[in-house]
Amino acid sequence: MKTKPSDSTSNQRASDEYWQNSPSAFDTLYRRGFVTRAFLRRRMALLQSILPLNPQDRLADIGCGSGVQIIELSRRVAEVVGFDYSAQMLVLARQRIMEEGIRNAVVRLCDVYHLDSEDAEFDAIIALGLVDYLDDVRRALSEMARICKDGGRLVVTMPKSPSMFSFLRRGLGLWLRMKVLHLPPILFTAGKSLAVELVEGAGFHLVDIRALWSTMWIISAVRVGRETRRSSRESTQQ
Repeated sequence: MKTKPSDSTSNQRASDEYWQNSPSAFDTLYRRGFVTRAFLRRRMALLQSILPLNPQDRLADIGCGSGVQIIELSRRVAEVVGFDYSAQMLVLARQRIMEEGIRNAVVRLCDVYHLDSEDAEFDAIIALGLVDYLDDVRRALSEMARICKDGGRLVVTMPKSPSMFSFLRRGLGLWLRMKVLHLPPILFTAGKSLAVELVEGAGFHLVDIRALWSTMWIISAVRVGRETRRSSRESTQQ
């Protein structure tokens, strides 16, 4: 007997299908929508204010999509590597990189749970608008910690709960989000305490957390040294 898929399973399927099949629609919304452009400008301004970067840094953009952040941040670091699991998104990102004449940026096709990177490869990591669509945020953050150097910086966003946009995450609001706004369903939200616990549990030390437009948390953190973290675990077990 067939059983009806759970809401979470259906939403995960809808999210995956969207990112694999509709990247151009999302990219167009980001580039042309008045509200989304204002939101992106504010998010980028916040990102640049809380993420110290050096000219010699290597930066990873996890869930880079069509390369919006890559273009902006490539001017501030030695190299940017974008990661995304949507091949179609990376087509757009490569096109944008080429059009802008960016020579210090590349993109890699992989999912967030299996990043195509060596351990401790990056000085800084960003993940903006990514964990909204993940079913295992802890695992994703642990993978980001793996590729981050000790003392490296992380900036990650998480959908805020509660939020004035919560109505778009379920029921009729979710239908409007998907059918009218042409956006995929949100799979994950977090209150402030959960957001902090997830980041610190992955091996980062919280530096700052603030709300952006009442819709998301933007979190900055520093990678705890691997030896320091190992010693701390051993002392608590004794």
